[in-house]
Amino acid sequence: MIKADIGIIGLGVMGSSLAIHLSRKGWKVAVCDEFRPDLLEQHKKKFPRHMAANSLEEFVRLLKKPAKVLMMIKAGKPVDDYLEKLSVHLGFGDTIIDGGNSHFADSDRRHKLLTQKDIHFVGMGISGGEYGALHGASFMPGGSRQGWKEISPIFETITAKTDDNYPCCCWIGTDGAGHFVKMVHNGIEYGLMQILCEVYHILKCALALDHEDIYEVFQSWNRGPVRSYLLEISTAILSKKEGSTPILDLILDTAKHKGTGKWTAQAALDLGVAIPTISTAIHSRFLSAIRNERLFAAEQFALNFSDVELQDITNNIYHALCSSMMCTYAQGFALMHRASLEYGWQLKLHEIARIWRGGCIIRAEMLSMIDRAFFENNDLENVLIDPFFVNVLNRTHHHWRALVISALKVGVPIPAISSALNYFDSYRSAWLPANLLQAQRDYFGAHGYERKDRPGVFHSDWRKK
Repeated sequence: MIKADIGIIGLGVMGSSLAIHLSRKGWKVAVCDEFRPDLLEQHKKKFPRHMAANSLEEFVRLLKKPAKVLMMIKAGKPVDDYLEKLSVHLGFGDTIIDGGNSHFADSDRRHKLLTQKDIHFVGMGISGGEYGALHGASFMPGGSRQGWKEISPIFETITAKTDDNYPCCCWIGTDGAGHFVKMVHNGIEYGLMQILCEVYHILKCALALDHEDIYEVFQSWNRGPVRSYLLEISTAILSKKEGSTPILDLILDTAKHKGTGKWTAQAALDLGVAIPTISTAIHSRFLSAIRNERLFAAEQFALNFSDVELQDITNNIYHALCSSMMCTYAQGFALMHRASLEYGWQLKLHEIARIWRGGCIIRAEMLSMIDRAFFENNDLENVLIDPFFVNVLNRTHHHWRALVISALKVGVPIPAISSALNYFDSYRSAWLPANLLQAQRDYFGAHGYERKDRPGVFHSDWRKK
């Protein structure tokens, strides 16, 4: 009996697309979906070459040994439930891959649990959406290194490639490292998307450009440092119409989130890393969701604003976009740097930058420079101090500031771009007013303070005359 090289549990958009891609590359694939038997039936009819199983027991019997199982199911309890059921049927040397957006702490726990059962567990972040799953995604595997060795020959055939033909997958690190890096990827994605939305907001509302004009601006920008997948798709979106009406004009101005952005902000708080642009992007989605409140507030504040000159501000917007993107990537990589030290993962940041250069949602020209910076110095605490980025920001920060001032004058909110500028200004400041903050804490809570002139922790009787 012919058996499958790999089995996939979960036939949603990503699971089904990965099965199709693997099959195209010559791998024999088994599929199962106990959650959605309707999807399994649809898949069986469309792809009769795939070995379909109606039960988990039947599914495992279809697999070559050592078995390789990719789970593409909803994160959380469903993953734990399936791992418990699967581990009964699997054993020594078998590998289970969780390809969903699981929390890295859950992947850490699952890796330790399955190691005790002699089963390899790989928590693998996947970026690229449906198109990437079908044509080449970016894979971020963590957990069992031996497990990755077992499955890497399969996944390296369906990964995306960079412009210089580098495969967009590599071993990330032990425990939950793979899902942590995917989580940060999604946090960066939140930031970059919000920045582009703010640029669109300025062009549309401050400069009164129509979608065709904004399309031309975006298209002219999608080269050089700001060239990116998100700018590319934003350009395409602007040109799409339903009849004579731009589809953007028909879409409600509210946004949802699935949790990975929030997890990124929570991880940054736990590790003491500042990621204000990413956090602000999350808050912007929250504000968009209270649409009825915003509509009422808009009626209460009938404010008048001055006009802005098109020629000057367009150039400023471009440089603000470039600088804000730099700061967003810098915050994400600073978070991974700190996590690597805290959790002992020994992350190779230049390799992470490299596998993000193709296939994934946040791929961008800028990542080539980040790749080079960390290749030269993997201990770099913040990519902003790399000479390339220092040179760019020294030359362009005036435009960035001018754009923020212009937006303030006309009342167009650009919270992510503004927070990126404030992050940059705080990071480059030789002195910050935290001495007053220390004194305030000591005044009301006797928390003590550190001094510049001698070591130790001190307390003052602030109420004493």
